[in-house]
Amino acid sequence: EKYVQDHGKDLAKTPLLWALVYDWSRCMGWAADLPALRQHDWDKTHPSVRGAHTLVTNGDANSNCYEESLDVVVPPQSCITPHLASWSDSDHMLLTKDRHIYVWFMGSITSGAVRPRLFCQSLWEVTNTTEHQLLIKAHGTSREQYMWNLHHSRFCFTPRGVTGWTTRMIDAMMCGCIPVVVSDYTNFAHYDTLDWDKFAIFVRESQVYSIELVLRAIPQEVVESKHQALRILRHAFLYPADDTSPQ
Repeated sequence: EKYVQDHGKDLAKTPLLWALVYDWSRCMGWAADLPALRQHDWDKTHPSVRGAHTLVTNGDANSNCYEESLDVVVPPQSCITPHLASWSDSDHMLLTKDRHIYVWFMGSITSGAVRPRLFCQSLWEVTNTTEHQLLIKAHGTSREQYMWNLHHSRFCFTPRGVTGWTTRMIDAMMCGCIPVVVSDYTNFAHYDTLDWDKFAIFVRESQVYSIELVLRAIPQEVVESKHQALRILRHAFLYPADDTSPQ
């Protein structure tokens, strides 16, 4: 705030663009003051502050730190991002019929309000069949096993936790695992340019207790169509490696 007060005249000449891609873009720390900063009753020399744009990975419409008319949702990066390219060769990507893990998830099963309901043990009692299996693992998987699981899974849960998105969504997409999104209020990266319904499955939070029925009701031809679209569009979510040309 002091910086803005000291440099307000200069800032007013150029639109502001802030990148808030830290710690899942949660509304914490100094960024929690962003809504107040935008709405502050500055004098007329500070118009650019109220209209500042931000690059965020969190597009939760119910968050004070995201303003749809001003902010741009970008794909996240994680420590696994540099290794995704080696698993993203379409020629070696398994077809859905060859993926023996029916649905997969890794992460905290207690985070937020959706995950504890989604991973209720009784909800999935009939899922572990000889044909397909449900695999849920909280932590402790090596990077190689993690990527292998993604590569051999048909669906990957990406339910809302602390925020509506997760870096594992990008990991899953790069490995050809169709994301099953359970988050009612989130705008994801490229939501305004790509049709997410073509390569992802959206389940309302109110449907969480019947999510298995929702998945099994999807015709196989629709699953294959989503998987094919995912093979084509997933690279839009991966940044160029640091040691390659921006082209």
